[in-house]
Amino acid sequence: MERFYKLAKPDGFDFCTGKTINYRNAIGHFVKPPKADKSKGLCSDGVLHASRNILDCFVIATIPCSAYIVEGKPYWGDTVKCGFVRLKVIEEIFNLGELFGFKYEEVVNPLNPLKIQTEPLGGKHIELLRIWSQVCPQIWSRLWDQIWSQIWAQTRDQVPIWDQVWIDWDQICYLQIWAQVCSSQIWAQTKNQISHQVRGVQAMSPFWNPISDQIRNQIRNQIYAYIGSLFPGIKLNDEITYPFQSISDLWKSGYVTSYDGKTWRLHAGEIAEIVYEL
Repeated sequence: MERFYKLAKPDGFDFCTGKTINYRNAIGHFVKPPKADKSKGLCSDGVLHASRNILDCFVIATIPCSAYIVEGKPYWGDTVKCGFVRLKVIEEIFNLGELFGFKYEEVVNPLNPLKIQTEPLGGKHIELLRIWSQVCPQIWSRLWDQIWSQIWAQTRDQVPIWDQVWIDWDQICYLQIWAQVCSSQIWAQTKNQISHQVRGVQAMSPFWNPISDQIRNQIRNQIYAYIGSLFPGIKLNDEITYPFQSISDLWKSGYVTSYDGKTWRLHAGEIAEIVYEL
């Protein structure tokens, strides 16, 4: 029998129902669907699903998750998954960061810069802000056109059906990791607190408010850059280091930036107090 990958919920239960099969409790044993019937086809409750490539599992699974090596005889298959009437659960994989190719633990527990102990403000933070002020105007073209294309290129060998199915690293990475950030309230808290600090802009300012709009874009761009830093080895062209590392370093030091069209600021603490202006 062939070996495949299977992702389940963090507690070991299947993603489909969340209560039918616990893969963690079944290690060393066979599991099968309650209504096992290979004649029902691949996309049915008659088979279990597993994939040859770990990233293909995200067509069904989400973050956070647990991962397993399973063994079975596929009766059905498409470009991302295979169908089985039973699977033997061989072992659980615990180093998910190495398995997926990104910093899984940090994705599951994204850093909220306003809730961590800030490093004492120093020259290195001011220099990071200066670097970010120069890099930020390029973020849309460079981040999306080159950074994510690098991520796609790195994973394409693991997902050979890349161009044949409606699943790509934009869907897996951006949507799921962004969901983690949003569910932890990082987006809302940083945007709202900084809005209150910069010229008294209210958290619920209308979209047409130019300052509110810039703040929203700033926070979004910083989150994009932070997400990109979760992928070790990503670089642009012949550059050795991650080009948006400056904002990632500030973020992890407890500082968030804002820009109102004239002045760059560093914010820190629960209420995003302005601690430096450039």
